[in-house]
Amino acid sequence: MVRRKANISPSLTFNSKMGRFDDEDEEEEPIDGDDFRDAVEQVFDEERSSQITQEGRAFADTGERIEPEDLFERTLEEAGVQLRDYGDDVTRTFIVDEDLNHAGFVRKLTDVLAESNKKQKDFFEAFERNVRDERKLEIVLMPSDSAGFGQQDTVMRGLLLVPSLQKPVFRLVIDKMDYYALKASQNEKSVRLTQWLLAQFRYLETVYDSRALFDCIFQVELMRWPPAIRNALIDALPEVLVDVDVQQDVAKNLHEMFDKQQQVGPDPDSMRLAILRCLSLLNINVDTLEPIRAALLSSLKTASGSLVPEIVHFCLETIGAKEKGAFKEILEGIRSNLNLSRFKNDNYADTDQDPVTQVMHEITVKVRFDESHFAKDTVAFLRTGIDTEGRKTFKEFDVLLGIAVFEDQLCQERVLTEFRHQITNSVEDSFGKLITSVLELQAFIRSRFKALLRLIEQLVWAADMVVAEFGARMYKSLFLAFDGDYRQEVVIAMTSDHVNSVESETTVVLGCLKQLAKSHPSLMLPYAVFVQSLFDTIGYLTMDNVRTLFEVMVTLYAHVDDEGDSSADDFHIAINKFLVSSSARDNVWGVLGMLMQLKQELNARSKSEDEKERMIEQTLGLLDKCTKPNAKVRAVFYEQMAEIFLSNPQNIPRSAALVNWYDGLCAQFRDEFFKTRPAGKENSLLGLEKKGFVNSESAEWLQLSELISDANKADEKTETRLVTLVPLFRLLRAFARVHREWDNAVDDNLNGLLFTLEANLSLSNCADAEGSADALSKCHTLYYCIRWLREIVNTFSDAKLGEENQAKVAELLQKRYAHMVACHRELEQIIKKIGRYPLPSEQLDACQTVVVYNVEQPKKKPAVKKEKKAKKAKKEKEEKEKEEDGGGTADSDDDAPTVENDQAEIDAESADDPDVPGSSKQVPGKVKLGRKGKAGAKQTSLEQITLEKFQARFTPLKLCAVALLLKDNDGSSKRILGTLLQELIDILKATLPQKHKRSLPWLSSAVGNGTQYHGGLATIWRLVTTVIPAVTKSLQESYHFFRTQMNNSQGVVDNFERNDRSQQIAELLRMSLQVLTIVFSS
Repeated sequence: MVRRKANISPSLTFNSKMGRFDDEDEEEEPIDGDDFRDAVEQVFDEERSSQITQEGRAFADTGERIEPEDLFERTLEEAGVQLRDYGDDVTRTFIVDEDLNHAGFVRKLTDVLAESNKKQKDFFEAFERNVRDERKLEIVLMPSDSAGFGQQDTVMRGLLLVPSLQKPVFRLVIDKMDYYALKASQNEKSVRLTQWLLAQFRYLETVYDSRALFDCIFQVELMRWPPAIRNALIDALPEVLVDVDVQQDVAKNLHEMFDKQQQVGPDPDSMRLAILRCLSLLNINVDTLEPIRAALLSSLKTASGSLVPEIVHFCLETIGAKEKGAFKEILEGIRSNLNLSRFKNDNYADTDQDPVTQVMHEITVKVRFDESHFAKDTVAFLRTGIDTEGRKTFKEFDVLLGIAVFEDQLCQERVLTEFRHQITNSVEDSFGKLITSVLELQAFIRSRFKALLRLIEQLVWAADMVVAEFGARMYKSLFLAFDGDYRQEVVIAMTSDHVNSVESETTVVLGCLKQLAKSHPSLMLPYAVFVQSLFDTIGYLTMDNVRTLFEVMVTLYAHVDDEGDSSADDFHIAINKFLVSSSARDNVWGVLGMLMQLKQELNARSKSEDEKERMIEQTLGLLDKCTKPNAKVRAVFYEQMAEIFLSNPQNIPRSAALVNWYDGLCAQFRDEFFKTRPAGKENSLLGLEKKGFVNSESAEWLQLSELISDANKADEKTETRLVTLVPLFRLLRAFARVHREWDNAVDDNLNGLLFTLEANLSLSNCADAEGSADALSKCHTLYYCIRWLREIVNTFSDAKLGEENQAKVAELLQKRYAHMVACHRELEQIIKKIGRYPLPSEQLDACQTVVVYNVEQPKKKPAVKKEKKAKKAKKEKEEKEKEEDGGGTADSDDDAPTVENDQAEIDAESADDPDVPGSSKQVPGKVKLGRKGKAGAKQTSLEQITLEKFQARFTPLKLCAVALLLKDNDGSSKRILGTLLQELIDILKATLPQKHKRSLPWLSSAVGNGTQYHGGLATIWRLVTTVIPAVTKSLQESYHFFRTQMNNSQGVVDNFERNDRSQQIAELLRMSLQVLTIVFSS
């Protein structure tokens, strides 16, 4: 096979940077591949010739002819090649004929040897004897000179291109390489000869028998060779063994060499890398490739860090166009065999050197820039697996893969879906532990830090609080796992992307900041300025979130060593400004800030008792003075102070100032809300003040009707006086618990508040006489009565007041609960009569809530074809209703509030109240928008709820209260028993874990629904065992009732719907069975 030389002009130079030849004189013209290759070979030959010098002198002359010594040299001369002596003991081959180049020499030698087989045999034997001399071997390995063409290729390459000599000469070359390679460690000359021998068969123009060459190469023990020579030979295999069938055997042999763990020899990783490079250049069919790929993936278990990315790269790059499932199988192999824990202790300064980062980069490149089905295969890989629900449980590799491909648009939403699934179905927080483990791969996380932040951001944005809470935990873990700029990015992401008008999102992020500030204040302190930047958003946060924000800032500034820190000073000044502002809302923020500072000072150990005493007295005095003008602000003060006492009563120091303040509040509470009635007035009680609800042993009465009536006479809002009733009681109850801790008492120290249970309730404006009271006043009175009774029942149901008071308390609780049920029934009846009831507003920025009876559903617009028919039917219906009503209802109350009047009144108040969102006088401010520029949930001035959801507006009863009431219930009132059973069902549904659901231990449950509100799971199960007998008794009585009805009467089924007692007992039967079902399915 002859190839023409490229015609390279003197002005044509090789541009190594651009990989091309540049002509300085002429314009660029493309050359074909053969010309390009020949030009490159010519350049290499010129460089090689320039290196063969003797005392700096190039061999430009032709030298003197040397007489041939053997048959080999005579045959070369016959083919036109002579040995020439250039002096200084330098001998080289020379092509004599000016018209003959190296290719011509090969043709001429082939013709000479073609005369007879004997001549070929004798020539090769002479050549074999000749090259035993290293000096003569060097001569045939060096380039030849030519009279007409300058420097030419070596004689050895010429012999390899002769068809009849290629196989024996190649075997001789390999044998020589093996001989010198084993001696390479002894001298540099052997290394040089081995390299020259290897260069002889690289890029051969023609290979006549690849199988023979294959046998020659793999008959030697390559693993004993020096790494550089061994790897160079492996790299050259695709250039020499070009036959496709032979390449399959080459791949198998290399695969065997790769797997030989014990006989690899020196530097095994470099040999394996060379094997991978060689395999990637071979044309391997699918049948051969699949087992090789599987074995390579299995080797990931023990492969070194430098080898792992190369194995993955080879497996991914060898995926054929028709191998649809190969990508997913490779991912499965990596997941099963790659032990990521081996790379956790390696701290790579450059992430590009990290094996895990490189592996994920290879996968990501394949997903993003190759065929689209790779992205689909990735999603399918993350979704499918083997577990009880047909979806896999994530391992570390799955998490890494999800983070790596999250930036791809085709994968983003699916990755989020799978992460949410793993979070919500995690057993014992296994997914949380997995995330913590993944963060130990810091080099990878650094390389994908932005993508991970975006993933966490999406999780926190989730509507499911389980997922949002987990996302906040990931922020915390990420903050603790890194330092420097990475921590700052985490804090910026939390403060700029999540603290907004979306309440749930803000709650979980501020909770995360609070945990970091409390557990790692020194780490968070450098980033306090970012937290303080949230100060401008408090007008759009809920009260609980504002309190959390202030607590974070107070906690951080408490650890500032420099007393002149400007940030801390600015915070304290802003709190004081809020407190003395003319805006009630600002006063609330000031109260929260002062209380958070007070809480921090109470827990501080660095201050003396005198300093604490003085600080407590000053703070409480200032708060009392600033909250006195506004009852709602004062109610917030009482609620938040109670939270401080209950959060950690053991750490509240004994203080005379606190005791004096508490005594003053007790006197104020009793004087303001309770009055004494003359004895004997009980005989004139009517309605809800009848004798069955009155404690005759107490002369004290809670003045509900009187306070509301006084407010109406003074033209005040009815809620302004009573809004502090429950908050003040909770504060007194909380302080009683603190006092118990001071005295180490066994009892709950609530004897001083026992009068609140004993006192009766004044409901004189709720008498049954028609038209004796305004409907709204009656509703407000009953509303506050129900709130108060629920608080009383919850407080004293589990209170330890001594054995002498136990029976008395149980009796009063039964009476108070019966009174509450009657009030609730009466309130519902009034709401049904008037149609709607606006609840008293208890918060400054809360929207007006209206309880509506019979909410009309919006009617669908009729189809276009039936529009005329629908209008006609509607008109006929209206006329018929008008005739039946006779123009109006006879029992309508002119004084009763209507829907239109109430709405107009509410809107008018909202329009003038600067504290109501959406009002015309609302002070404009900086809106902290929600996610992606949206303002979160739309704030309206009116919220409508149905009568069925009205019960949820009250504080839920505790399980201990329900259990006590059920235990002592005699069953005489089926209505009260049914109400208790419904309360029990609601509590059990919210607290008992179901068998088909997995627990999420990190979640903080909402008050009133969570297990902690009812005392924890152990307490709940203990109380459940106490109510089972009462539930069973109700079930038995219901069963006996219907059994008796069936035996003693006829037509019970026909009479069933009209029998109110039967309906009540049937409902008791249903609820009893439902309670047992919930308990035994948990």
